[in-house]
Parts: sequence; structure tokens; C-alpha cells
Amino acid sequence: MATNPNWAAAIVFYALYVVGILAFVVCPGRGESLTYVAMMGVLHGFIAYATFDLTSMAALRDWPLPITVIDMIWAAVLTATVATASRLMLERLSL
Repeated sequence: MATNPNWAAAIVFYALYVVGILAFVVCPGRGESLTYVAMMGVLHGFIAYATFDLTSMAALRDWPLPITVIDMIWAAVLTATVATASRLMLERLSL
């Protein structure tokens, strides 16, 4: 791991990730139930983080399977939570 994180890269990634949640989960799910939005958030988060984690397992020496599994589950839960909260905020704001 890097001694000092590249904060600019991290901020750009998470900003783009939120745009992805809105564009691919929340907005397309406007007429759907909150359960649907949450499940699509699970799928989006799982696949997005699987891209990094499974590529790391394939390409990097000693990349641990437990980290891969934990990271993918974490992303699924967090993305579902953000998607659901975003949908509720949009409804509250009547957007």
C-alpha cells in the first residue's frame, strides 16, 4: 500500500461512483419500488468492485481471497444503502 494515499484520485473515483449509482440505479428505478432500487444497488456495487478485486486476484501476487470477498460484499451493501438513500432524498425533494 502507498504510504500516502492519492486523495485526488480517491475523490474523483468516489464522485464518479456516485454518478454511476445515480445514472445506472436510482434514475432508471424512479418508477420502481425501494426494494428494486436496493437490489439493483447490490448488483451494481458487487459488479463494480468485483472488477477491481478479481482483476487484482488475477494479476497481483498474493492477493488474498478473504479481502476480495469482504470488499465485494461491503460494496454491495454500501451501494444499496446509498442508492436507497438517494432515491428517498429525490422523493423528499420532489425531483
